[in-house]
Amino acid sequence: MARNDLDVWITGYACYARAYKPTTAGKTAKEHEMRSVQQKQSKRWALVLAGAVVFGGLACTSSTTGNLGNLEFYYTADDEIGNFNKPIAVGAKLEVFVQDAGDGSDRQATLQNATTDDEGIARVASFSGNSMIIEGVSEGSFEINVEATVARTGETEEDAVNMLVRVPEVLILSHTCEAHGNNSAYYLAGDEVYIPFDMELEDGQDVIGYGYYPVELDSTLATLVEGQKGQATIRYKLGEETGEVTLTSTIDDTTASIKIATEDQIGGVRLDNPEDEISLGQTELVFVNPLIEDEEVCQSNAEITATSTTPEICDVKPGFPEFGQDNMDVPELTETGSTGWVEISGKAEGDCSFDVTYPKGNGGEGVTASFTLPVKGMILLEEDGLILVNKPAGMPTAGDFLEQPGSLQFELMQQYRRMIWAVHQLDKETSGLNVFVRRKALVQAWTERMKDGQKEYLAICHGVPDASSLWVDEPTDWIPERKRRGVVADGKPSRTEFRVLDESGDFALLAAKLHTGRTHQIRVHLEHIGHPLVGEQRYREPPCALAPRQMLHAWRLEIEGHEVPDAPLPEDFAQVLGKLGLTFSE
Repeated sequence: MARNDLDVWITGYACYARAYKPTTAGKTAKEHEMRSVQQKQSKRWALVLAGAVVFGGLACTSSTTGNLGNLEFYYTADDEIGNFNKPIAVGAKLEVFVQDAGDGSDRQATLQNATTDDEGIARVASFSGNSMIIEGVSEGSFEINVEATVARTGETEEDAVNMLVRVPEVLILSHTCEAHGNNSAYYLAGDEVYIPFDMELEDGQDVIGYGYYPVELDSTLATLVEGQKGQATIRYKLGEETGEVTLTSTIDDTTASIKIATEDQIGGVRLDNPEDEISLGQTELVFVNPLIEDEEVCQSNAEITATSTTPEICDVKPGFPEFGQDNMDVPELTETGSTGWVEISGKAEGDCSFDVTYPKGNGGEGVTASFTLPVKGMILLEEDGLILVNKPAGMPTAGDFLEQPGSLQFELMQQYRRMIWAVHQLDKETSGLNVFVRRKALVQAWTERMKDGQKEYLAICHGVPDASSLWVDEPTDWIPERKRRGVVADGKPSRTEFRVLDESGDFALLAAKLHTGRTHQIRVHLEHIGHPLVGEQRYREPPCALAPRQMLHAWRLEIEGHEVPDAPLPEDFAQVLGKLGLTFSE
């Protein structure tokens, strides 16, 4: 997929965009401003990454095992996800979940009782199923005590966890597009908008919880949307009148401004990332921004049309991320749309030119802009019947049957107009080097050569493995009770060699060299040493949608007699590296 930049007009982005951030302790006003700009740039790309969070039921969580070791406590987190003991804001609420701390596939737990040891500091407002609502009352530390029935044994277990309550001292308000002047940005009248916010202590410690928003408005042109549980954004409903609304912090001198405009004021269009590339045979999304006085309109729902002017190279229409169409009440988008997304299908290599129009812009006369993006193929090397392809994430190597559209094998067969054979497989969500051959007689020989070849992957993981865990020699196999693979004593020999290429405290970029070729070997070994892949949904408990997929890229392949090029980093992988403070240098 091309760069998935989107003004974040629903909540859920922050699990990704704010997973890595510097503290603000001792920062000057200018440094606070620079940090705000950095956060906004991160958030602009994060909605697609957070689609699974909001609509698919997955979220990033901070978790810890209880004091007695019987239960695991966790809550949805968008800041410092590795730190469970972030303080709850006085006046805020936090939904805390419990599950069995055991290692079985069924970790369900049902709360029978939940209390705190000091209701003057925090109280349990309610509990049901596996969750409880904790409300911060006054500053201090407290203990949550629970009883829960675990599905694995049917027994009721007791456990406890310690938490904190604090009064926030710093408020950060930002926008999801580029801000101007006095931290101001344009929005469209009548829309429901999302203002990113963050609460901290003076030392930079994040303060969490929902329902407490230390902000005052100077106008009735915007009203707070009640009942929201998000910890990352404040939702406001804008009126139909134009004007400016100033948001003022009640705990420090932070302000932000919402400039309310109408569609007929739109006077220009900007392609969010002019460096995007479209993959041949793929349908990808790019993002465009409407402009008012050369400033971006945040979270625009303005009507757009998009058409290809090079139909032999590409098809173009307004689009929407797949998770939106499947999970939201969004009208079907064909010739017109209202999201800012443009869907481009690469049909042939060359320059894809297209027009984007906001028909209500320029006082109703319409505003049109023309753009051009290259359509490029995925083939990195072709010689002696070998086809080496840079597989995009989200595309299976082969389908369930030969003629199944959407698989890489099928796309190659369409391109070459002949049978093509895969000689090794990558997981659907793993990107990178995938090897095919053009003749059946080559399949066996190349399959054997692939076993002898040196395969190296790039992986982004949670935490930083220490030197003693970089060589993993642990057998793996299918574990029926867990319904997934894992390390087992009588499994198949599995050996992985890791190197730390870069680290940023909570995350690391690894090179992983396979010395055996077991299914999900890298993913299983990283889970085993306590450093699961970022974006991992199967080999991490609880799963965390910190990235759109597991961050695993088949980077390098050494085959005797062939100079094999490295697979360039896909854009989503490079973006995650940047947002987590990691760098990659070949």
